[in-house]
Amino acid sequence: MKNIGLFCIVLSLFITNVPEVLYGASEYGYREFRLGHTVAEVQGIIKTKYSGHKVRYLVSGDIELEPASDSMVKALLFFNHVKKLYKIEVVIKYGEVSKVKSRLVESYGQANDFAGEEYFSGDKRYLVSRWLFQDRYRIMLWESYYCRNKKMIPCTVEVHYLDIEGKRARELHKRKVEEEKQYKKDQKTYDGF
Repeated sequence: MKNIGLFCIVLSLFITNVPEVLYGASEYGYREFRLGHTVAEVQGIIKTKYSGHKVRYLVSGDIELEPASDSMVKALLFFNHVKKLYKIEVVIKYGEVSKVKSRLVESYGQANDFAGEEYFSGDKRYLVSRWLFQDRYRIMLWESYYCRNKKMIPCTVEVHYLDIEGKRARELHKRKVEEEKQYKKDQKTYDGF
């Protein structure tokens, strides 16, 4: 009987700490920044390792960072509603897609989530490779239209690190907030009847 009680206590402790385990920092990210880091952790990294670099804190709570002094690389750090890093976009001007891809292959192995080439017309870019880990983390390598077509406009290579669950949670929260706003608006409209 004592074993069952002890088992229940251990199980309840595990269940209450599951969100911490599930939403901790992952091993995927750019430089020292990892998907799942909190805003405080990211700000601590910026203060210790990137002081003197160009950092912009956006109104949305996201952060734009130029980790190199030559402004050829820009990192955008996006946070969800629980202040966890769910998306990192690294934009490299005049980058060579083959070199970036080889570094990603060294770090993460061969791309494992790519059926064919995709073109995103909104930003005029081609998806070169995509990695998927644990059905939760996705890394995507994009090449701009200008790289492919040898235009004089700056050629950019982008690497996107994405926590799919973090993005989904953010979108659900945003939708819920919008529905609550609409519900309150509807309640005020029909109060007079």
